Amino acid sequence: MRMTGERNADRILPDLALVVTSLGPGGTERYVEDLAIGLKARGITPLVIADGEPTVRRRALENCGIPVTVLGVGFQCRKQTYSGLLAAALSDSGVRLVHANVWLRLADITDTARGLGLPIICTRHCTDARPRWRDYLGLNPHRPFNLWRERSRANRDRVPMICISETGLQRLRVRWPHYALATVVHNGVRAAAFQCEYAEPPEGPVIVWAGSFIPRKRPFLALDTFTRVLQTHPRARMAMLGDGPLRPAVLVAAARVSNRIEVPGNVSDVMDRLSRGTIFLQTAANEGIAYALLEALSAGLPAVATAAGATCEAVLDGTNGFVVPVDQAGALAAGCRRLLIDERLRRSFGENAVLHISNHFSLDRMVAETLKAYERFGGVRFGCVQEMADVTGPGAPERRR
Repeated sequence: MRMTGERNADRILPDLALVVTSLGPGGTERYVEDLAIGLKARGITPLVIADGEPTVRRRALENCGIPVTVLGVGFQCRKQTYSGLLAAALSDSGVRLVHANVWLRLADITDTARGLGLPIICTRHCTDARPRWRDYLGLNPHRPFNLWRERSRANRDRVPMICISETGLQRLRVRWPHYALATVVHNGVRAAAFQCEYAEPPEGPVIVWAGSFIPRKRPFLALDTFTRVLQTHPRARMAMLGDGPLRPAVLVAAARVSNRIEVPGNVSDVMDRLSRGTIFLQTAANEGIAYALLEALSAGLPAVATAAGATCEAVLDGTNGFVVPVDQAGALAAGCRRLLIDERLRRSFGENAVLHISNHFSLDRMVAETLKAYERFGGVRFGCVQEMADVTGPGAPERRR
């Protein structure tokens, strides 16, 4: 048995494989990137295997010395082709465990991994356990009702599951009451380099919204909320960060609402913008635990969020923010107004947010608990593992001046 991070000729042999659909800008892909970098910081080398495009995170991974393999297949690839490509990638690498971060091809990955004698574990990133017919139809013309079959196989094959939230675990057991091979490992984020100032800036308070411009994120609800806030706080400003298919329509609608709304698209200085904000607004109707929300809380931003998915595990209502029902613009606006008029409350919520995230949603904690899940469910213990190195830069978080 080889040691963790052992070299073979001129390359380091990877210890485990992280399988993901793509390396795009989404939350699952962000989870894989952060986990891979966190494992590498502990002296464990992961191999990241992506089905296909987009691969915008590939350079960041390779810059950290993490090997990346792109199979070059899409959703419509036949099982035999996909399994053959995956088996070749796993066999050539010599990994000891497969960690799947997909749901659509979980049965194929399970068959391939177990055919090679490798243990497999899967992270369940969603929190909604209720079946939706549009999920079952039309995903793969070669295999109708594909998702239905995938879920049945996952249940039959007894694949160990990592759920990103207690809510996700509870809903998993609503569908499968006797499913015991599951544990909770919350998503983790790096500590913010700066924490926000709670005093209102001279140019007016800033409400920050961040995410993909897609229907389930409800960007138009954010505009409706801000319109209501402007009625009592005309100096307020709003920054909507991110990109997606609805962004052009949001740009048009924002111009009609106010000239105090900024929609810059994807930006490289997200944490800097969060630290300069006053309130973080989340309007999603369906969510796991959004990374943008966790990063805002880690920077000390109080949040006003909808009770979507597992948001209530990150935003403790009345402690570090306000949680309101989904699709209720009036309730969202009321929460924003209450924070805008009370600096002491903003400061209290912000300090509680930093403490809550550092205790329950840190990257170091996520990596450590994931390694425990590997040992518990996969029987694989990575030896000679060092403590995670500092991935946030030297020094404790500073307060921005």
